[in-house]
Amino acid sequence: MKRVRTAALRETVSTVSLFHSRGFAATRRESLCSAHVETVAEDQGEGQTGYGFRVARSLRELDAAAIAGEGANRALRMFGAVRPESGRCRAVLENGAAAELLEQDWGVAADVWSATSFTELRRDGLAAERWNLLHPEDRPRVPYVTQCLDKRAGPVVAASDYIKTFADQIRPFIPAGRPYRVLGTDGFGRSDSRAKLRYFFEVNRHFVAVAALKALAESGDGKAKTVSEAIKKYKLDPDKPDPTTV
Repeated sequence: MKRVRTAALRETVSTVSLFHSRGFAATRRESLCSAHVETVAEDQGEGQTGYGFRVARSLRELDAAAIAGEGANRALRMFGAVRPESGRCRAVLENGAAAELLEQDWGVAADVWSATSFTELRRDGLAAERWNLLHPEDRPRVPYVTQCLDKRAGPVVAASDYIKTFADQIRPFIPAGRPYRVLGTDGFGRSDSRAKLRYFFEVNRHFVAVAALKALAESGDGKAKTVSEAIKKYKLDPDKPDPTTV
């Protein structure tokens, strides 16, 4: 490891009070803490970056050593990564299996990111926006998620077991001009195996891979025919009902 590029700690404390006309009164105080570190590793002239990010209810629950270790491991894992001969690297949030499909079946290199908290990423983005609004002549602050994705190029696909609006809340902080496609579990709740549910809600690795290929086609870095071939290869039914209507 070479150095730590950035490190930050944030603590938010809020108070919620409830009252009604029949005399009920209740107050609850909540706290939320987050910490992140961006690390830099170098080996034989090659440099790679990694990040560690955690969210907790109190400062006591944040493990600085674990966050630093996470950042160091992510940076070290980047060494030896396959480099595409040309074109742009794609960022896929979550679902490493989809990245493997893109690489093995379609020759598309993809970075895999794990979003610990979309809510916290949005709070960070809104805080940066507010600071920039009130300090128009100072150097603008850049949201953390924007900093991360600015170092890569190409479409971004977010797959979550929550509804689409959960991952969609960071859309304003995706770098300008980057397609952002969100997959989620919108629809009525049901009970089944996780594999079947992810197929039903169209968030499994096959749908993530198809979404990435579609985003590439729309941005001019891929072909619509490739998307059709992927749908056929993964045996996806293009006429299956929309999960929100079932």
